[in-house]
Amino acid sequence: KKSNACANSTDDNLAAEALFELGGLHMLMAKKAATPEAMRELYGKARDVFEELLFRGKGTDALVRGTFALGACYQELGRTEKAKEKFQQLIDRYPLSPLVEEVKKNALFAGKP
Repeated sequence: KKSNACANSTDDNLAAEALFELGGLHMLMAKKAATPEAMRELYGKARDVFEELLFRGKGTDALVRGTFALGACYQELGRTEKAKEKFQQLIDRYPLSPLVEEVKKNALFAGKP
């Protein structure tokens, strides 16, 4: 309830941070899920939260981290084309972000310059 209240805050930075943390919690729970179905459901919830973050977010930091996390969710869900699309957006829009180096290390980008 508290995270939802923060996510609906009129303070854009607080809302973005709350959404990012909520999505991260779903991803963490997904990694520890007991069944593949539970894992997919939790990554799906994380994906939904990160999509909302990108829709509502205004700060660059929130958009960079949200784009990276959304790409990671798509990758975990086996949606490699969507993951590549999000990772490429990160590279194109925020080329100076330290997360670009993480993307370039990703197996989806192996062999790319």
